[in-house]
Amino acid sequence: MNSMKTLNEQISKLKEENLRKERVESLKKKESEFKAPKKRVSPVDLSKIKLIPNDVEKSYTKLLDKYSNYFNDKINEYLFNNSKKLRSMDSNDLNKMINSMLDTKFTIDCYPSANNKSLLTPITNWLKKSNKNLPLTTDDVSVLYFDIFNTQGNGQTIVVPIGDFKISKASRKNRYFVGGKSGCSVLSLQDTLAFIHLIDKTQNILNSVLDELQEQESIEPVFVFASPYDRERVLSLENFNERKYKFSFPYYYDGACHLIVEAFSLLIEREYNAKLLDDYNKDLKSEYAKSFQDKKTITLKVKQIMTESYFNQYFNPFEIDQDTDLIKFKQVEQEFLKLKEHFDFKEIFKDNTPALRFRRLGQHKALGLYYPLYNCICVDITSPKSFFHEVGHCIDFTTEKSNITLSSKLNFANIIRTYRNLYNQSLDKLGDEPLGKYLKNKKSYFFTPTEIFARSFEIYLAKVKGIESSFLKAEFPLNGGYVVSDKYMKELTEYFNDLINKLDLNIPENISTLLIKEEINKLTIPLLNNIKEEKENLEVVDNEKMLIEEDSKELSIAPANPSKTSSQDTGFSKSSYSVKFVKLTTKKNKGQLSISFI
Repeated sequence: MNSMKTLNEQISKLKEENLRKERVESLKKKESEFKAPKKRVSPVDLSKIKLIPNDVEKSYTKLLDKYSNYFNDKINEYLFNNSKKLRSMDSNDLNKMINSMLDTKFTIDCYPSANNKSLLTPITNWLKKSNKNLPLTTDDVSVLYFDIFNTQGNGQTIVVPIGDFKISKASRKNRYFVGGKSGCSVLSLQDTLAFIHLIDKTQNILNSVLDELQEQESIEPVFVFASPYDRERVLSLENFNERKYKFSFPYYYDGACHLIVEAFSLLIEREYNAKLLDDYNKDLKSEYAKSFQDKKTITLKVKQIMTESYFNQYFNPFEIDQDTDLIKFKQVEQEFLKLKEHFDFKEIFKDNTPALRFRRLGQHKALGLYYPLYNCICVDITSPKSFFHEVGHCIDFTTEKSNITLSSKLNFANIIRTYRNLYNQSLDKLGDEPLGKYLKNKKSYFFTPTEIFARSFEIYLAKVKGIESSFLKAEFPLNGGYVVSDKYMKELTEYFNDLINKLDLNIPENISTLLIKEEINKLTIPLLNNIKEEKENLEVVDNEKMLIEEDSKELSIAPANPSKTSSQDTGFSKSSYSVKFVKLTTKKNKGQLSISFI
């Protein structure tokens, strides 16, 4: 009996054990089927890095910190997404990981040190100094060898400790004598990757600068963080094998850190300019749609004026609004005839003839607009002084064969810096004054390189070339985004003189295209009479065309409740009157009906 009871208990336990195992297996299966979302690390946002012009060391440290944090996140992302642990990875795994996150022309080989005690002991003792709260032993530390070779095949070995501890940032500036390798750099893996990225990127940027300088020999660049450099000095950035070269912080090696900060200051500025231009173009697309959404049908008379206009010779297409003040337009056209005697617009635009549209731009809060995507200039006919500003935009966007704007090139960078410095100085002086608040709100718009280009072009024509015209501003106030200084005037004069010579343009000097009183009267008085006659004739013709009914009808008084009256009762009864219905087309009464009793 007892043996039977014992047997039953054993069977029961066995069943419970089997059920437990089944539950465990079921949970494991569910766990394996569950996929945690992969980590994704965002690229470094350079707009948040503020470099300090007078402090290269701090500026470089900011860059190294930013990219070190980025690569630390990338390492953790890779380990998480691939279910790996750094301390258990072999050489193939390590190099696969590094190649996945680092695009470089240098040759890299990373591999474990195979628990070399002669290396682990001094490294562990060194780590204890910066991790005093951790009872570190050699069992807590693993070491990687990180070999890097430059484009000439010369290299250096970096010692990379890995484990649950911190590596002091002071290691960036020092060398250590460990494991029989004299003067090795001991760095974190993220610092090592960050430095390689900085060197590689710097060489690419500075070599592109040197290419541009070679193409335009007249450029005198201003170096903010570094002294002038050449190809040889840029190449020296990868002299990893030299004794004086401190990997990750080569501050005293031929100004290497200075070159890195110089390169990234250019990159930061380019990305900032690109974002401004992107936002600028997005706004213009919206404005372009709005500028044509209320376009009215153009009459044959206005179409004829457009077809016969002199503007057609230089712009394609050319348009005016149906509501355009024709007297004002004729005055503008007459002055354009004088302007084209001095400006060869076909030579200015070359193969990129823009469209020109005279439109009412009040809703846009602007006197002129240029749409680069459509190569279209829009000018408010009531004040055409924005014309040359928009022509400046057109030159900026269409001169280069590629999609590069003139304002984004290196030879215009000095003017951008000077303009922005002057603008910021004005903001500091104005403080919380209304004008200061306005300029602060408009800063991104005015800081867009193409806006700086167009404003500088206007000032060049008016102040340097002495041109007086209704198509060009005469005054350049701060509230319009204009700044002034001797340095700014000198830089823009040199730039546009050089550009005009390069494009082989003939820009006149000290001329005026303004119409005198006699010219305006001679043009306006006959035009007024002509327009008056045309309007009268037009109204008669329109009324005849819009005639609804002109037959004589017998009239009767309408019943109080016509719905209860037969159709015969609602007809006109005998009367000696006839009726004439006319749809009015004059501007004041357009759309109304006139009833005449005859």
